[in-house]
Amino acid sequence: MRPVTLQGPCMPHLVLQIDGIVLAPQTIGAWPKFNTYQWINFKWLQNFTIQGSGTVDGHGSSWWNLSQTHHNQKKSRYSSKTRLTALRFYQSYNVTVRDIKIIDSPQCHLKFDSSRVIKVQNITIVSPGDSPNTDGVHLQNTHDVEIWNSSIGCGKKFNGFVTT
Repeated sequence: MRPVTLQGPCMPHLVLQIDGIVLAPQTIGAWPKFNTYQWINFKWLQNFTIQGSGTVDGHGSSWWNLSQTHHNQKKSRYSSKTRLTALRFYQSYNVTVRDIKIIDSPQCHLKFDSSRVIKVQNITIVSPGDSPNTDGVHLQNTHDVEIWNSSIGCGKKFNGFVTT
């Protein structure tokens, strides 16, 4: 699935059910030049839930293997600093993410930015032990967050939770 932004306002109590595997493009070159920051981006949502038995797979290995030398030689329009976030919520209120698995995001698996009343329940976030700086849950300017009954294991720096 190519990068997408789902933008509110939406009908109240909207549910996105993920029961299969949602796959990011497998190669860096498949990403559009204008969007290298978020893969699945949600903006201005209220009373929204993502749930299901499925997996969101960010195919991070292509990004992790991108060398800084390659970037410095201007052979690529991407750098390790522009690795994307798998799921991002921006200026959203009363969001629930439950029962899904998020794996191998290039950098951040789940990010809430300028949001309030967030519930994360029974999710699994995984990236290999040698993946560089892969954050599990990143909270930026976000308040009233509850995370429970979840398993988060991310990379060699293990940034399970980041707040800014």
